[in-house]
Amino acid sequence: MGLAAAELKDADIIIGKLQERCNAGRNCHVWRQKFSSRVQRAAESADSLLSDLRDLARKCEFEKDCCAACQNTRVLGQVVFGVFDDEVRRKLLEQGATLTLDMALTTLRTSEATRLQASTIKQGGAPPIHQLKTPAAKLLMGKPVFQHRDQQRGRPAARWHPPGTKPYGCWNCGSTNRHAKEDCPAFGKECQGCHKMGHFQTVCTQGSSSTTKPEMAGSITIHSIIPDDMVQLGVSPASSNSTIFIRVLPDSGASIDTIPAAMFWSHFQHVPLIDGGPNAVTATGAVISSLGHFPATLSWSSGSIHPVTTSIHVLRDLQQPVLSKASQKLFGMLPAQYQHCCGLAAITSPSLTAPLPVHDVKSTLDDLMGECPLIFDGVCRPMRGPPCHFQLKEGAVPSAIRGSRSIAVPLMPRVKQELDSLEDQGIISKVPEPTLWVHPIVIVPKDDGE
Repeated sequence: MGLAAAELKDADIIIGKLQERCNAGRNCHVWRQKFSSRVQRAAESADSLLSDLRDLARKCEFEKDCCAACQNTRVLGQVVFGVFDDEVRRKLLEQGATLTLDMALTTLRTSEATRLQASTIKQGGAPPIHQLKTPAAKLLMGKPVFQHRDQQRGRPAARWHPPGTKPYGCWNCGSTNRHAKEDCPAFGKECQGCHKMGHFQTVCTQGSSSTTKPEMAGSITIHSIIPDDMVQLGVSPASSNSTIFIRVLPDSGASIDTIPAAMFWSHFQHVPLIDGGPNAVTATGAVISSLGHFPATLSWSSGSIHPVTTSIHVLRDLQQPVLSKASQKLFGMLPAQYQHCCGLAAITSPSLTAPLPVHDVKSTLDDLMGECPLIFDGVCRPMRGPPCHFQLKEGAVPSAIRGSRSIAVPLMPRVKQELDSLEDQGIISKVPEPTLWVHPIVIVPKDDGE
């Protein structure tokens, strides 16, 4: 840089020469344009904004216009202009001519600390949920969507709103004021137009549907239910002496006995409902809204002679009544040890339930031992296939390993058909020997019924 020996001992001279070399070819007017367009971004701290403004101000050479104090004056003006929160800007303008850069920074830092503390001690409503939002710039038909000019300058773009709604207020209830989701009057309510939860019909953008809804159980579309799958039960509410006969679907995946809301209003409107109960969800985890439950006694004329006492839950978005696995066991539709049983013996008449003579049992056992002699010889043999090696880590804690989750009985034929189709296409293949991994699967029907 051509410095003399005396200049090399002066730190200010060295820094000045370095700045001249780094800024060579850059016009100060370009830096001043960047300085005037620098504003505070959302969630940006005051210290970060001040650091960036000081760096830009140094390159703008404001001290050449007037004096060394000119730089702080320009920085203060840009802080007031570029602060993100309008409420903070209002507080700064209230100071008038007495406002200094230190006072402005103190106000910004105090506002940041106050906002953070208020969010942590907020009372009422649900706790805040931090989530990752989808970026605004996405690919649309292979072309990028460019950001708004305000976003390029550090300011948020205009707030998006659904077509046909106002750009301000609440889009769920129609109020002119914004409020938290939990405080909205439409929270948990059903729209009478599209029958979805969370908004009123007056602000619905989809409108009422004239088409018939498919058979729904929660959020799962079921197309494989046939009349033979349904059974007729007698329902005797505890608050009434009458018995009403309905057809229900035995579902081994259900944990509660349920009826649709429409059936309750048409058959059991005189029965009082009890609020509360378990939170009903589908197999995919979707929440089903409940109106309540009532105690009742179920009777099955085609099977068990013993009635079953249970609580029947009234659910929305349900197309057919459902009989739970526990009630099926009490009726004898399922064995008591289901789902861990290996097989079921068909009972055709009560006479077969009598114990067999001893000689018949011994004869049957001898025939079975003759067919499978290796099973009853008392020798433990290894499984067929290549040996498996297990390497245990030191200090490892064993955990439970489970296979596939249970599949609802009405879906089993369709699952078997789909697996056979995938196997015929060569996409999957059967594994008859032990492997190093077990992967559970979840069966979810598609909207088209596949």
